[in-house]
Amino acid sequence: MNVAIIGGGITGLFCAHYLMRDGHEVSVVERRSTGSITSIYNAGLLTPSLAPTPKIGLGRILSTYLGRDDPVHISPRQILGNPRFFRTALKKGLTGYEDKIVRMGHESLELYREFFTEVGSRPDLIEGVAAVYSDERDARMAQASLGGELLDEASISRMGFRGFRGGVMFREEWSVNPAKLYKSLWDAVVTHGSAHLLVGDDIRLAAEKGGSQRALVYVDGKEIHCDTVLVTAGSWTRELCRSLGYDPQILPARGLAIVFDTGGEEIVTTPALLEDYGVGLAQHNKTTLRITGFFEMVGLHRVRELQTGSYSCPSHSSFAGFDAKQDGTISGSCALESVVVVRPEQICISL
Repeated sequence: MNVAIIGGGITGLFCAHYLMRDGHEVSVVERRSTGSITSIYNAGLLTPSLAPTPKIGLGRILSTYLGRDDPVHISPRQILGNPRFFRTALKKGLTGYEDKIVRMGHESLELYREFFTEVGSRPDLIEGVAAVYSDERDARMAQASLGGELLDEASISRMGFRGFRGGVMFREEWSVNPAKLYKSLWDAVVTHGSAHLLVGDDIRLAAEKGGSQRALVYVDGKEIHCDTVLVTAGSWTRELCRSLGYDPQILPARGLAIVFDTGGEEIVTTPALLEDYGVGLAQHNKTTLRITGFFEMVGLHRVRELQTGSYSCPSHSSFAGFDAKQDGTISGSCALESVVVVRPEQICISL
């Protein structure tokens, strides 16, 4: 089978790797202007147990753009422009889907293990990831639902996180350096692999004429022959699929990646997800601390202005102390890891 994968980030390259391993011919299609920046600056957390996202109530949504006191900001424009998405989220959340998301995450983690064994690469891999909470009761609820090892306040403090009362440790789950993971995938798929790389300024999907459900791919006006199309393009997916009369309801969001030079000091001993804030932290070597916000963070100027000491979230819960000698901030469009599969017979989305 000839497969065109639109989107050459981590998700697209993993799809390409396993499709090629199964004997399929693969073309990776990427926009010239985007490249790999969203993948390189993601959190690098391979944590199936933490994949389900807590429900966001109407009160939380209102507080984020009325008071702007929360570390998470949801734009009113997004709410007004996507009422069906938010209506469904408020009504159902993820209820009934958590087990499916976690199961899919564990299957994905096994594929990562296979890939690392095949290519002989472990991109700054750290085994064991913690989820930490301001309220001990939230940690106990999470441990009862997700499993893992319950952590007390003293254990969390020894890891380098202050102001948190409880947590859960998942020792079988991983944190990796996303930039090095991306390079390992690129080398396996493109540099040393058999994938065809197609880069263009104008990439479009179109429905084949005649009433069929077959999708056609055009790169700078030239049709690309393929039997199946996989769209792994993050928030760009929605724009691509609209030409087929299909809206996957993937909303763009501004995530933030901040990389600090610690001057050789160990700031945190364990990668962690700060569940109250939607922030991930990991230190993969002696000099680099990575902080990743999964949403637009309010009050980021406080980080940029810091010279020494602790960074406090808007709620004044200090979570790490470090010497902020250098920082780099990346802001762009991102989305949940998502794959849209477009076949002649059907169109479906898998999150």
